[in-house]
Amino acid sequence: QEREVLSVNKYHYKGDLIKLTTESGKELIVTPEHKVAIKSFWNKIKYVQADKLRSWHKVLTLQE
Repeated sequence: QEREVLSVNKYHYKGDLIKLTTESGKELIVTPEHKVAIKSFWNKIKYVQADKLRSWHKVLTLQE
């Protein structure tokens, strides 16, 4: 299923990138300082830098 991309913030980055894989199999490749939306312990949306994510964090993505 194809989706329209509304915007992309793209710049050259020298360094390691982080590859995130969601439970549904979606892959995101981001810089370490990229803020990622997660569901917090109290079901609130929280933004965490990608390099601070842990395996128990639930990354939020758009539904298919």
